[in-house]
Amino acid sequence: DQAEKLADFSALLNQTGLTTTPLRPSGKARFGDEIVQVVSDGSMIEKGAEVTVIDVQGAKIVVEG
Repeated sequence: DQAEKLADFSALLNQTGLTTTPLRPSGKARFGDEIVQVVSDGSMIEKGAEVTVIDVQGAKIVVEG
């Protein structure tokens, strides 16, 4: 089943992690031992900043600093 192969990031909702790249507004962040592509809520966020997942839409993970 194709749907089962899609990553499910909903477990990351409300999780806090650290950016591993600057978010302008997209980049990467680490949550636990997983590094995922994220997009900020519109603001630029520096590398190494703490971010929280505020929304997950399929593979799109929205964070705020």
